[in-house]
Amino acid sequence: MKMIKFKRNQKSLVFTLVFLLVFSCASFIFAADTGEVHITILGTADVHGHIMNYDYYGVCTYSQGFALVSTMVKEVREENPNTLLIDAGDLIQGTPLTYYYGKMMKPDKDYPMTYIMGIMNYTAGTVGNHEFNYGLDTLQESIFINSPQG
Repeated sequence: MKMIKFKRNQKSLVFTLVFLLVFSCASFIFAADTGEVHITILGTADVHGHIMNYDYYGVCTYSQGFALVSTMVKEVREENPNTLLIDAGDLIQGTPLTYYYGKMMKPDKDYPMTYIMGIMNYTAGTVGNHEFNYGLDTLQESIFINSPQG
């Protein structure tokens, strides 16, 4: 019975992502009547819960994390406002923060990684294999949150 519920939710999620992607591109389609439109597509993958570019175990910095990505995305969007930002999954597992939210999260709390995606105005995202590490309930709670965009 649980698998049937997930398949229905999975279909809803896929439909929603496709719908949002198509309609976010609608302004580009109508703009084509007046001339050429340049679109920039940016992608992230395997963020694995890294918000800051700091390794607390190794006490060093590294070149990943939403803090660095956000800076790069802002720069690209300044050059071209027609920029899509897409994530390929493996987002909600990998750091002590994501472990805490994966194991002890309350359903009424915003999940930090998808909340940040809302702040960064991601166009779309998919689930990766690590999104299933904490079970389907945690996956669903982490996806369907109240983002800053509503």
